[in-house]
Amino acid sequence: MKKTRIKIAAFIICAAMCAGSIGLGANAAATKQRAKEIAETAVTATADTTKTAPNTDEEPVKDETVYVLAGADGTVQKVIVSDWLQNSLGAQQLTDASDLSDITAVRDEAAYSMQKDGALVWDTKGNDLYYQGTSADELPVDLTVSYILDGKKIAPEDLAGKSGKLTIRFDYKNNQKQTVTVDGKDVQMYVPYAMLTGTILDNACCKNITVSNGKLMNDGTRTIVAGLALPGMQENLGLDRSKIELPDYVEITADVTDFHLGMTVTLATNELFNEVDTAKLDSLDDLTDSMNQLNDAMSQLMDGSSKLYEGICTLLEKSDELVKGVKQLADGAEKLSSGASDLSDGASALKNGTAQLASGAGALKDGASQLADGTDTLKNGSAALADGASALNDGTAQLASGADTLKNGTAQLADGAGTLKNGTASLADGASSLADGTAKLSAGASSLKDGTEQLSEGSIALSVGANALSGGLNTLTQNNDALNSGAEQVFNSLLGTVNSQLSASGLEAPALTIENYADTLTAIIASLDENAVYEQALAQVTAKVEENRSLIEEKVTEAVKAQVAEKVAAAVTEQVQTAVSGQVKANENLIRAAVIQQAAGMDADSYAQAVQAGMIPAETQQKIEAAVQQTVESKIAEQMASDAVKQKIDTLTAEQTAVQMETAEVKGLIAQNTEAQVQKAIADNMQSETVQSKLQSASAGAQALMTAKTQLDSYNAFYMGLKQYTAGVAQAAAGAEQLKTGAAALSDGAAQVDAGTGSLQGGITQINGGAAALRDGAAQIDAGTGALKDGIVQADGGAAALSGGIAQVHSGAAALKDGASQVDAGVGAVQSGAKELSAGAGALQSGIAQADSGAGALANGAKQLSDGAKQLYDGILKLEDGCPKLVDGVKQLKDGAMQLSDGLKEFNEKGIKRISDAVNGDLTGFIDRFKAMVDLSKNYRSFSGLSDGMDGKVKFIYKTGEIEMKDSQ
Repeated sequence: MKKTRIKIAAFIICAAMCAGSIGLGANAAATKQRAKEIAETAVTATADTTKTAPNTDEEPVKDETVYVLAGADGTVQKVIVSDWLQNSLGAQQLTDASDLSDITAVRDEAAYSMQKDGALVWDTKGNDLYYQGTSADELPVDLTVSYILDGKKIAPEDLAGKSGKLTIRFDYKNNQKQTVTVDGKDVQMYVPYAMLTGTILDNACCKNITVSNGKLMNDGTRTIVAGLALPGMQENLGLDRSKIELPDYVEITADVTDFHLGMTVTLATNELFNEVDTAKLDSLDDLTDSMNQLNDAMSQLMDGSSKLYEGICTLLEKSDELVKGVKQLADGAEKLSSGASDLSDGASALKNGTAQLASGAGALKDGASQLADGTDTLKNGSAALADGASALNDGTAQLASGADTLKNGTAQLADGAGTLKNGTASLADGASSLADGTAKLSAGASSLKDGTEQLSEGSIALSVGANALSGGLNTLTQNNDALNSGAEQVFNSLLGTVNSQLSASGLEAPALTIENYADTLTAIIASLDENAVYEQALAQVTAKVEENRSLIEEKVTEAVKAQVAEKVAAAVTEQVQTAVSGQVKANENLIRAAVIQQAAGMDADSYAQAVQAGMIPAETQQKIEAAVQQTVESKIAEQMASDAVKQKIDTLTAEQTAVQMETAEVKGLIAQNTEAQVQKAIADNMQSETVQSKLQSASAGAQALMTAKTQLDSYNAFYMGLKQYTAGVAQAAAGAEQLKTGAAALSDGAAQVDAGTGSLQGGITQINGGAAALRDGAAQIDAGTGALKDGIVQADGGAAALSGGIAQVHSGAAALKDGASQVDAGVGAVQSGAKELSAGAGALQSGIAQADSGAGALANGAKQLSDGAKQLYDGILKLEDGCPKLVDGVKQLKDGAMQLSDGLKEFNEKGIKRISDAVNGDLTGFIDRFKAMVDLSKNYRSFSGLSDGMDGKVKFIYKTGEIEMKDSQ
């Protein structure tokens, strides 16, 4: 049944090709002429004719390729659409319809504008346009890949490294179903797609490989598997599965050991059916007559098999030419052997280079691991800094509360000092009444003595507290430089990390400092604009290609010279052959006389008389004339094959080729083709993976730098807050010093008051006789209380300054707390990035190790190719020696030719008649459905959208993920 499915699928495809072949034949002459023009202007065998072939249609064409990136089970991960707008008329603008996202031009700096109706108007400048985008729309065909190991279904991620009997099945679901009219009835039909799935299996892990609906190609180390499916075709054509089964899936089976699988690729296309001209089906007398013709042709083929015997006889006669061809093949094999040896040497050099690259990747991985370890330590330190900043914030809050209490106390003390000052003034005014109140004075003096003693004790306590506060703040101030220095060191460390990232990415920039980092990073981010990076890459690629312009021109000149020499040689050969023919034909009478003498045994005159007399039969005359012409042609060929004529042709060809190469036309062609190759090289390099990777990574680099700048800005806020905090601590220390001075003055004033009141109490007995002395003492008391009041005012000012300074300290501590938290978060991000860098370095090392392994495999393969080429050369030499045996084999082939007739009869009975019988049941319906299906296919021309006045074609390429063993396995 499997072989039947393959044959039927091939039959359907062949029918489509036959139906379209008439239209192709109509353009054969134009195609031949175009091929000649291309051959005259081609300069290298690697010209990208797919991209440069002109479109002869009058309307632009949208050629669309849809890349479906899927997991190993077929789950769609991303859909990328690449569009080529063929600007056949060189229009300056093209209007296109597209529902893609993230649209970007991929080859030229073309720009587009969006119209109100959603149409895209591209500025093409008369050129073709290439752009791409992404899509989330439903695909016309869904692909599902399932895996069965030893009869049980298994997930692809669990399959790597397993062994057993494995079945891989590719199922295709056609989603493009529409209603069409067939013979007056509405019928559901699918847009036809041919699904071609291929993959490469390693023979080291896969044995006994089979594929349904497909073919296998084995080179000894790998097996290429290709399968064909036509989802929905069975329903479209209304075929009975019991008679004919069209494949709608591909199934691969193998015995596997330590299984692994690279990617699989599936091509989905309806272009095969779009080439069918349904009108030509009627001109072929319908498919009914075609099937009858097929049966008749088989009968003729069987009847004509006897003619094969005559052909084999001809082959036997031409064996000498085959021997000459084998000799040429031996010469070519010798050159192949030499080239394969050179390839082997180059592959060995590549292997050495990848080994050095793998060594460097190992060093990068070790450095990234050390960076990750260092960021762990930095993370622990930043967390401790955050905890300390929080504790400092709480302590400064308590210190601010105490400072407020101290300020209130000094205010009250200042009020008391004012009251005391007023009292001493009253004491001086009332000295005249001293005599009357001595008793009262004695009691008051005793109370004053007690108060001054308390004042003295309080001022001492205040002085001690002020000293302690001043000492504590001085100690805190002493840590300001260390704290600022540590914060600056962390800042510089973060800047150093960003500097290293900039250096590693290849960006040239001045070293980042605390003062310049913001402006520098802003400028770098601006320079990473996509347009700026593209212009820079284009300039570099153009300069590199221009360095090789002379080499390109040399290759182009060689190609053009070869074409010119070929044309000149043909013309020279024709001229020489004309001259030789004239010389030989000038002696035709002598040749005729010699032929007549040999054939008739008489001279020319006698022969002429005999002919005139009717003595020579017409048949004999015809044979003689044929012999004369054959002899003339033989002598012409003999002259043309002579060394002298060949030398003359070679000399004339070389001379005329040199002349032609100096003409302005040829030089202009060389210049034109050289410029075309230079531009193509620039375009190809701009489309290379390296350049495209740089363009794509520019935006990612800008985002990374913006993230780094944001983190540095956050730390800068903390750093400035810390500096404000240390400045506040210093200011608080200065206020405490003022408080210390005021407390000392207060203590001195209190001592003076205490001494004065002692003198007052001691001299009460002398009051009556020393009123003047009393007035003097009252004055001293008044002066002392004034000093006391001044000292308390100073203390109150110092307490206010202390309160303000501590408030700044508290504010700075809060900023320190927030900044420390930001530092901790930022260091966490650095830590995460360092770990990702370490992981990425590990992946890079792994990838380079694979590249090294691949280079080793290439070196081994090149060595095998070299050995194989030598074996091929040895084998062809043996083939050359065995050519005589071939002649004997051809003789034996004559005897077996008659056996072909029996084989053709069996093929007719089991193959052709079976197909004919299967479709002849309802042949008219089959034709109508086939036409409707082709028309349905032609209407599906685009996946992302198509504007009016534009033709289109589309194909889909599905790529599934690899199944590889993990490192732990």
